[in-house]
Amino acid sequence: MAAASGDGSVQDLGESLIVQGFFGDPRFALVQDGGQRLSRLDTSGGERSVVLETRDGLLAAASLAPGDRWIAFVLKRPSGRVALCIAPLSGRPASEAEWIILFDENRYLGSPAWSPDGNRLYYLSERNGP
Repeated sequence: MAAASGDGSVQDLGESLIVQGFFGDPRFALVQDGGQRLSRLDTSGGERSVVLETRDGLLAAASLAPGDRWIAFVLKRPSGRVALCIAPLSGRPASEAEWIILFDENRYLGSPAWSPDGNRLYYLSERNGP
């Protein structure tokens, strides 16, 4: 992953990270840092701080709420089940005990996206068919 600065220079940020979105301050990106970690990446210096981490499955499809107070994400469990979760964001990683599981299904759940005011969370589901 590389970041470009306003002066046109490009900085290599190392291994493959997947950008999931940007915080209110666009210098900071939410990145998937391996399958079991989501991190806050300072694109100007490359420093990372863990936002969420699990040892029980894979984290995917993360979405930041407006105001950077909540994060929605999908937890793909080893059993094949999928959970749609939200967790509070603070200055430290949210423990799994703080996660709120909205749905835990054996069908597809994905693509969470917050409404512009942050009061609703939209997502895709196969609950009523494809």
